[in-house]
Amino acid sequence: MDTKTFEEQLREWNVPFAMIADLETGDAIRVGCSTGLEFDDLVNHLFRDTEAILATSRYLEGQILPRIWNQGQVSCVLCKPNDQTLVGLFLSDQRNPVEKYRWFQQLNSGVVNAFARA
Repeated sequence: MDTKTFEEQLREWNVPFAMIADLETGDAIRVGCSTGLEFDDLVNHLFRDTEAILATSRYLEGQILPRIWNQGQVSCVLCKPNDQTLVGLFLSDQRNPVEKYRWFQQLNSGVVNAFARA
């Protein structure tokens, strides 16, 4: 997926920052800007290096997606649009749990569709 195209998609979703990891190589790229997030510990924990990326991917095996991780007001929506790609969407959100769940489901569908078109 072209990062410029994905960054435009993030703006449409009002998501300031994402990590996209290639599970075959363990390489990850940053898309957008994380400076507006209150904490970046989730980014470091889930996408710090190849080992963390692969551990995160293994954790998702057999899980219903998306998986949500939170730290304070910062949420990470973990998506796997295909077998080779792991995407983390990072955002600050004040929605109630039901609204978050519905919105995060929509984000996951959007990520899957964006990578299917790429």
